[in-house]
Amino acid sequence: LAQQRQGCAACCAKPEVKDVESVAGDSEPKTHDLTSRQRRAARTRVTMLSLGGAILSSTASTIGSSVCLLVCTLNIFVKMGAVVIAVTTLSLAITLVSLPAVLIVMGPSPDPC
Repeated sequence: LAQQRQGCAACCAKPEVKDVESVAGDSEPKTHDLTSRQRRAARTRVTMLSLGGAILSSTASTIGSSVCLLVCTLNIFVKMGAVVIAVTTLSLAITLVSLPAVLIVMGPSPDPC
């Protein structure tokens, strides 16, 4: 939960409000505003970096356990193992490729925090 808050704080950070005296000497502000697309891309990147390892490890364990079904003598178990491997592979591809693309294009509102 702490990592999620840090990730959210990193991509939802508001620009600092400075005193008039400190701004008077600066020609350009130190912080810049992110566009909503850049903010969605940053949120998606933080999400994929924090959850990508768990997704890959769960996929590996599911496929690894399903490989045992492929060598069974009963055809129902062989077919079930093949289906589980196919579904797991497709869900991995959708989760790590399609979902981030959709989140970058049509992600949450600009200020969900």
